[in-house]
Amino acid sequence: MKKMLAVLSLVVLGVAAAYWKTSGESSAPRLRTEIEQNHLRIDVQTESTDIQPMHEARFAVTLTDAAGKHLPASEVEMTYAMPRMFCGQFNAEVSQLRPGAYLAVGVPVMKGSWEAKITVVFEKKRITMTHPFRVI
Repeated sequence: MKKMLAVLSLVVLGVAAAYWKTSGESSAPRLRTEIEQNHLRIDVQTESTDIQPMHEARFAVTLTDAAGKHLPASEVEMTYAMPRMFCGQFNAEVSQLRPGAYLAVGVPVMKGSWEAKITVVFEKKRITMTHPFRVI
């Protein structure tokens, strides 16, 4: 009885470990993330599905109202890091293409799942959102 219980416990632990290791990794991250807050819609779009380590990753950040009119922000910042990893947080370079349209560029250092954190200051309010992406 003790042997059977020990074997069953090992099987359950093995299945749980396999699930934990693959959860979040099996499905590709969205290429686009949107939020709407304080009458502002923030749309972040990864420009490529094949981002490579130590190469530029480019993200389009668009700010609009509910009707789709572009709105300028007083500040747009982006940082990126690997969730559950301790390899640091990196700053992306953000440039304004035109009012309400921005380009964020960063260079992820290794393969894996990453998360960009975009912070927008609009009408003296700070709005932060996250956008997942993967480096292959």
